[in-house]
Amino acid sequence: MHPTFHIAGTSIGGYMLMLIIACVVCAFAGRRLADRFDISRRVFLLALVAAVLVGYFTAAAQSIVFELGVARWLQGGKPGLAIHGGIVGGVLAIAAIARLSKVGVRQLLDLMACVLPLGMAIARWGCLFHGCCWGKPTLFPIALIFPSFDGAARPVGVPLHATQLYL
Repeated sequence: MHPTFHIAGTSIGGYMLMLIIACVVCAFAGRRLADRFDISRRVFLLALVAAVLVGYFTAAAQSIVFELGVARWLQGGKPGLAIHGGIVGGVLAIAAIARLSKVGVRQLLDLMACVLPLGMAIARWGCLFHGCCWGKPTLFPIALIFPSFDGAARPVGVPLHATQLYL
């Protein structure tokens, strides 16, 4: 796992590549749907960018507070990303953009509810590439077995459920 892709002379990790693809797919899908929800494409794109950025930081903050620990983080520990914090932060950012743009909050959240699950499905492939979000041991024939790399915290060499792909 942990594949690195080389695109136009630049190296990018599989997790980050899938996040970028998810954002681009959501942007195109949402731009097409924005007219149906009577929302300008500019407001939609602004809300999408705000949701992604704020969601990223609140996901990291949740991981620091509840999983890694603030003390370990201050000593250089690397936080993960916790989806619940990302969702809460993203929804708050969307609501703020709706208020600032004088668009109905429910209307903008409805539009986002149409495109964000698509982005989350693509991002889960990034989790698979990164080797995070592993499941419990299983005897299921299509289990994942992670090799040892980068001080893996997950069980190594044990068949695990592919929770990254269970949506």
